[in-house]
Amino acid sequence: MDAVNIASAIDHFIQNEGLDGTKLVGQGYDGCATMAGKINGVQTILREKYPHALFFHCASHKLNLVIVKDHREHADTEIQELLTAANIAAENIGAEINLPRIVKQQQHRSNPPALNSAEFWKRSLLIPYLDSLISSLERRFSDENIPAFSLLLLHPSNMLDMNTKEFKLKINDFANYYQIKDLESEAELWYNIWKEKKLAKSKLSDMEMSEVVEETDIFFPKIKQALHISLAQPCTTSTIERSFSTLRRVKTWLRSTMTENRLNGLCILSVHRKLLDEKKEEMQQKILSRFCEDSRRLSLL
Repeated sequence: MDAVNIASAIDHFIQNEGLDGTKLVGQGYDGCATMAGKINGVQTILREKYPHALFFHCASHKLNLVIVKDHREHADTEIQELLTAANIAAENIGAEINLPRIVKQQQHRSNPPALNSAEFWKRSLLIPYLDSLISSLERRFSDENIPAFSLLLLHPSNMLDMNTKEFKLKINDFANYYQIKDLESEAELWYNIWKEKKLAKSKLSDMEMSEVVEETDIFFPKIKQALHISLAQPCTTSTIERSFSTLRRVKTWLRSTMTENRLNGLCILSVHRKLLDEKKEEMQQKILSRFCEDSRRLSLL
């Protein structure tokens, strides 16, 4: 299950199915090092052969990781509550909260300069926390996928927020990256058509990207190609992430010796439990019929 073999299996599937590798424009995996690693991860190995296949970790999940995993949730509130409790305790015992003392031996861990205790805690705890939060946001939300996100500018609600000159300048990012020739010649006409429709901003915002694609027939083949690329982007991997959560619930220590076939079946039942509830009686009959096929002396009915 190393990165090289997983990437090889994916590439083997693409070749065997006769898929056009030039149309591979996105990869969506969870964030583990084997899949998402920038040096030897699956996404990096496949990008060497399919350069337009940008890697997408779930955008919503990434933000959740920044706040919850990389940092304590509501840390600023917790720090404030801690300081308030400390002040109350000090007042009850008649003590005063002073700045930590600095001794000569403290050469490599000197306290930050501060005029009072509030400023000291701000400089020693809150500011480093915010610096760490900002750096984590920059790391997880890099500029690598900007060409893919720029495709969303073709949606009328985003496009009409700019003037024609700015719009044509912005589309060059993804036109050059995805090698969509003559896109600029269609872009100005595309912009003017939607501007002349004079639709309300709320109506434009409610339009699905698939509805916008329908407007490209006949006259806008390059715009249509760009919108198809946008629709193919794996903007979220929440469905993939669900399989890991399901596995954690199903494969407990009580079920640690089950076969792979049974584990897969239980996981599918867990993921699609809503469908199972809708056809509960039908499923029960099929399961009983399947068990009755065995010659074991069990009373199942």
